[in-house]
Amino acid sequence: MIVGALAAAVLLAPALAAARRARWQVHVWHGAVGAAALATAMVFAVPRAEVRQPEPVSPGPSYVPCYSGSNDCPGG
Repeated sequence: MIVGALAAAVLLAPALAAARRARWQVHVWHGAVGAAALATAMVFAVPRAEVRQPEPVSPGPSYVPCYSGSNDCPGG
């Protein structure tokens, strides 16, 4: 959102300068500020990372817990 507002301001400023018939130095200045703004937006851009927790796995209704020393465990 902030980068969008910055882009709108960078594009609007030279257009307003042209509408008021500013000197060419003003257009060069707006170009330099626009390039700096674009470079800053690219360098400090932070991608959105969505980290989802895995769903817990239920063992199911037929699960029988195996306790140590009970001799009831499958496989030993």
